Amino acid sequence: MADIERRAGQSDVVDAVEHTDPVGAVRRAFSAGCRFWAAEHALVRRLTGLAAVDNDIKQAIAEVQRHRLPLLAGLVTRLEEAGHLSPGLPAARALDILWVLSSFEAFDQLFAGRDRAVDEVADILADVAVRALVSQP
Repeated sequence: MADIERRAGQSDVVDAVEHTDPVGAVRRAFSAGCRFWAAEHALVRRLTGLAAVDNDIKQAIAEVQRHRLPLLAGLVTRLEEAGHLSPGLPAARALDILWVLSSFEAFDQLFAGRDRAVDEVADILADVAVRALVSQP
């Protein structure tokens, strides 16, 4: 799994999350995240399926998921501290929204299920995330 993360560009996702503007960071994170999922799409799809019946693979995928959580939590914190988080939206709910939208499964539904290009998938998911999380003027 570490090799997949390296080859797919996990460091690009980390760099995107650190963008100075928190709303821009959300958009950049989805762009980098979708490129990450696409880089090893077939392999990750197979491993995700095998995780249902193989405990070792399930644990390896869970480790990758544990790396996602602090990145997403940091985005929520930054949105909240900058006053961009929608009023009345608890940070825990915002994290859950980002968790689902940034998942391989969400990416796969649009990329493979709807035959959308990587950049289009990133735009769709980022738009949904920003509309759900960010206070609108």
